[in-house]
Amino acid sequence: MVVPQGLLHLPFITFGAMQKPLILALLGYGIFIGSIAAQNTENPGEITIESNRNQTVYVGVDNQIKVVCPGLTIAEYVVTTDKGTIIRTNNELFKLKPTSTGQVTVQVWVKGKVKQKKVFQAVPVPDPKPLLGLYEKSSDTVQLGQFKHIGALRLGFDQVGLDGSCEIVSFRILQIGTNYTDGTLFMQSITNHGPKFSDEAQYLTAQAKSDDIYIFDEIKVKCPGDQKSRTLTPMVYYMETYKE
Repeated sequence: MVVPQGLLHLPFITFGAMQKPLILALLGYGIFIGSIAAQNTENPGEITIESNRNQTVYVGVDNQIKVVCPGLTIAEYVVTTDKGTIIRTNNELFKLKPTSTGQVTVQVWVKGKVKQKKVFQAVPVPDPKPLLGLYEKSSDTVQLGQFKHIGALRLGFDQVGLDGSCEIVSFRILQIGTNYTDGTLFMQSITNHGPKFSDEAQYLTAQAKSDDIYIFDEIKVKCPGDQKSRTLTPMVYYMETYKE
């Protein structure tokens, strides 16, 4: 019998004898591939859980968590936490917001089973740095004109992503100056609530004269997770010396 061109050049009877082993081999190969695919879901590659702040996360703010699950789609695994909330923002990125200090665990579930978990330490947000207007220093000699146009305190953070997490409750403004009539020193102060200057605070800073000293102290702020307000380091500003 003539074997059509393109087929194996074996006698037909030999090819026919190989049909059963060939079918079994192909079937076995299909089963093997299927089992590998199933294993990738049942036993995915090494799952990793990392924070952009190493082992530490902050209470009450969004901490970026990266979860990598090799071989799995985002529909094949679930990420949970035992303290607070965790929300997916990207394929691998999540926002973890712990509600209290102490250990917080992030878990990765695959088909109803925990396949990986990691424990982080939740700590309070670090103390922010009080700043006056656009000044970047907490103690400096400043120009009178600039100082008189400042109308608020603000908070700066060394850690990225913490801006706006704390709020200013109150602070005191203390003016120390000289009475040019009799040469005596005087002091006057007011307590301001919130970051923006009240009318009284604006009036007090508008009285600034050359060589006066303004102290901003008793700066109380409240950060996420705080049960009571914190008191920050005072700021001191020296009015420039008048030059003729």
